[in-house]
Amino acid sequence: LARMSCLSSTYAEMTAMVMQAADRLCDGRVVAVHEGGYSEAYVPFCGHRVVEGLAGIESELADPFLPKFIEQQPTADHVAWQCAAIDRMAGDLGL
Repeated sequence: LARMSCLSSTYAEMTAMVMQAADRLCDGRVVAVHEGGYSEAYVPFCGHRVVEGLAGIESELADPFLPKFIEQQPTADHVAWQCAAIDRMAGDLGL
């Protein structure tokens, strides 16, 4: 979504990470807020994965968009090119 390449599986993983951090830092307490979304067709699948994570369940609801979106992710070569470009820019800036 929003060119961040976040999939429903990304939201599931982020929720798991937040839950793990909450267990360590604040007795497992988590507050979740949904701000909307850019894709009325896809946002519900992402939100569903967040709710599953918060509830500690995994339903059988499949994300029908996931296979297509996975195919559209940048290739390893593209990611390597991006990382090299970022490293060059960081070097140019003395970072």
